[in-house]
Amino acid sequence: MRPAQLLAISALLLSANAYAASFDSLDLYYSSADIDVQGRSNGVNYGGDLGSLDGFGLKFRGSIAEDFFFSGEYQGSEIKRSGLSLSDNAGAAIATNDGVELDYTEWRLGVGLPFYREHSLTLFGLLEYVDTEFEAAYDTDDGNGGVVSNNLRQRQSGVAAHGGVLFNPTAAWSVYGQVGYLKLDDVDGIEYLAGTALQVHRYGGLFAEYRSSDLKGDGGTRVELTPWRFGVYLLVQ
Repeated sequence: MRPAQLLAISALLLSANAYAASFDSLDLYYSSADIDVQGRSNGVNYGGDLGSLDGFGLKFRGSIAEDFFFSGEYQGSEIKRSGLSLSDNAGAAIATNDGVELDYTEWRLGVGLPFYREHSLTLFGLLEYVDTEFEAAYDTDDGNGGVVSNNLRQRQSGVAAHGGVLFNPTAAWSVYGQVGYLKLDDVDGIEYLAGTALQVHRYGGLFAEYRSSDLKGDGGTRVELTPWRFGVYLLVQ
């Protein structure tokens, strides 16, 4: 298998011949994201344009048959003191003792089809099931000198459909991108991803990528998540 074919695996894409081989591939990465959210849960309105949502994730890909591949992804991120604004039904601000701790998790499972292959260029389609959970934890005073612990949780699931492209300018370097539509329970919108990967060893290399998910729903509900991800990919043949 040529180095350019190995690189394709690290990008959640499959190149002209790599997908036909028998392999497993695992990506490990660090993620740093900005998140802009607006919504309502358990009678509490929340919102804010926040940064430093940091965490880690992994992706796994492999071939199903000659013309198909599957993918799986998990990402978990958090902010200890986010500054997320909270208000009650009347619009009055809710004061917290030490800010709001945010946790965000995301699962993806998908299947893809490369439909065009020509030299170093591959075009493909990808269909995914997506499950996300947004959780906010904070403490408030109970008015009697005590503390009340509170928790808001918003879980959404749905499907995403993308078209993508992979291009190998050299045998050890690939660039890739994909754009599509993500529809969850209460929000939907466009998302895209762009990245690059560099082969540094027979069994792996480095990659960096950027994803933007801009989702909106009824009543002003909004989720805009824009993570940068940096990591390594490992290939077992």
